[in-house]
Amino acid sequence: MPFSPSSRNATVKLSDLIWRDHLSSYNSRAHSVRLNGMVTSIRLEDVYWTLLAEISEANALTTSQLISRLYEEMLEARRAVPNLEPVREITTSRSVPMTP
Repeated sequence: MPFSPSSRNATVKLSDLIWRDHLSSYNSRAHSVRLNGMVTSIRLEDVYWTLLAEISEANALTTSQLISRLYEEMLEARRAVPNLEPVREITTSRSVPMTP
């Protein structure tokens, strides 16, 4: 069942929105990856690189291979990928267990 914000019963306080114990997770860094034969650079926050690395490891892929596979699957499904960010956001959020 897809996640829906209205399906969550948890109340989030504004003071809880910042992950204060892991502020370095908000730092961003760029990685070069090959998509469709072209080298490009992707800049993401460290927390997303960590999640992508975990997903990659669980699937016996490198992070670059995973990103390339996501890109190729989106191309196949939609015929175009104008922006890879939503693909990354949805993929990583699906890998994180939602608390009730």
